[in-house]
Amino acid sequence: MTDPRIEAAILAYDREPLINPGCTQRAGVMAAIQAYLAHPLTKAEASEWATIETAPRDGENILLFAITDMGEDGTIRNWKMATGWWSGPNPGGNWNWEGRWLQPWETCPTHWMPLPEPPESG
Repeated sequence: MTDPRIEAAILAYDREPLINPGCTQRAGVMAAIQAYLAHPLTKAEASEWATIETAPRDGENILLFAITDMGEDGTIRNWKMATGWWSGPNPGGNWNWEGRWLQPWETCPTHWMPLPEPPESG
């Protein structure tokens, strides 16, 4: 998921002048990174649906959403949601949906979000 603070840090990096000629280090990069790390995303910020193009591709288990039926007027008439992960190109498909590889002809996920924290024991 794209964090707006990361995007702001990248923009700040691009706008910062070089510390000195011949050096690619920019003055505000460390400050932007430290500011980002000091304030992690709130639960609300981290739990919004994002387009599947932004989903992690490292095998992280996430919540997936797919539209299975859409009306002619564009309204969603049916959908499915499950946990899964991206495995990369493989003969059975790229997305693992509830422990099963999605086939190329099946409905693929369109959105994703991180899984919530599990309940505390007790």
